[in-house]
Amino acid sequence: MKRLLLCVVVACCSLSFYGESSPDILVGKIRIFIDQAEYLWTQSALERLDDQVISPPIQVETVISFLSIKPGRYTSEEDVASEAEVSQRRLRETGYFYEASIMIIPPKKVLHERTLVINVTTGFLTRFGGGGIWAMYGKVAMGGRRDALYLYAGYNKSGIRYLQSHVGGSPVILGGSLFYVGPGDYPGKSDGQDVENRFAASITTGWAITPDLSIGIEPTVEGFGFSSGGLLSVQPFISQRILVQTGHQSEGGVNLRLFWYPEHTGVKGEGSVYARLGITKRLTFAVKGSGGYSPTKIPEEALFDLYYTEDANVRSGYSQQELRAADYVLASAEVRFTVLETYIPPILNCVVQPFVFVDASQTLSSTKVRDKDFFDAYGLGVRVLLNNPVFAYFTFSYGVNNEGDGRFLFCGTAGY
Repeated sequence: MKRLLLCVVVACCSLSFYGESSPDILVGKIRIFIDQAEYLWTQSALERLDDQVISPPIQVETVISFLSIKPGRYTSEEDVASEAEVSQRRLRETGYFYEASIMIIPPKKVLHERTLVINVTTGFLTRFGGGGIWAMYGKVAMGGRRDALYLYAGYNKSGIRYLQSHVGGSPVILGGSLFYVGPGDYPGKSDGQDVENRFAASITTGWAITPDLSIGIEPTVEGFGFSSGGLLSVQPFISQRILVQTGHQSEGGVNLRLFWYPEHTGVKGEGSVYARLGITKRLTFAVKGSGGYSPTKIPEEALFDLYYTEDANVRSGYSQQELRAADYVLASAEVRFTVLETYIPPILNCVVQPFVFVDASQTLSSTKVRDKDFFDAYGLGVRVLLNNPVFAYFTFSYGVNNEGDGRFLFCGTAGY
């Protein structure tokens, strides 16, 4: 009987200790420093504390839009630390800031309450890039908001793209684009397309459900001009990014998109999933799977393009005609190793990252030239990543297939 009573007492003490070691934590307030400006965000209000008149280059609402934690929330100590770390990484990767940090301040009076201190320093808000035979110039965080404007010019691509996220502080996403493609090679190029009908335009509307999850719809017209109305498609989409705390800068993501062609009563769907594991700070393993399917007949110019599409193509010496299909599956893998990370005076971060890759694709109803339905690529490449504050990326690769046919590629991407 004494042993039984002793066990009960020990069990009660253990439960009591467990309950006290993992209590609910209240995020009471968040202090936000943007350069010299100071803000206090509580459950009831958001107010500026400093006496400066000039507004900071980045609005405080823009900083808040990247956070996955807010005042007044009860959660565990571990969740507060995890979400603070994820939010800090998200702020750094926006490219809006030279530095971004989030600290958790221990309590002074109320033991279950925590204060978060966010400190950001406004960065370089001009963007440069390129790919193929075109160059890009852009501005981000215009007016302190999540507005971005990009201008493109080159032999095979010229145009403009605008995107605004969190319109008026809401989760609404709005954007649009207008391009003229050619005369060089470009995605979706088809034989016999008239010079005057190489315009493409789109309008994007969406909703940011969370900082990493968005849905929307994008009406698009391709191949229109002075003598053609082009090909109209309505494209609902969903995009999910997953930041992983395992390894170094690891993450994953899922993207789904449906294409409806009202003038041809045709539909197709396309999706992709990727994962990137930072094994060490220098060594990274990345994989991506993509697939597309059309249950109905679609126009030839609407076929899936595995030749030009960046980060979703077969990087070897097949022809464009071989790599266009009404349905496909594609698997790609890369092993990346950073051999150099340096700073070009005064503050330009430059990373040189060689990689090896393999691509494999299976198509069922491709436009066949060699009567093939399996396509592969094996090769080497190198990326030059100009990170914060410029965020310009350049990828060079050369791959061959099992028949020995090779192809050199240059694109403006940091990879999947």
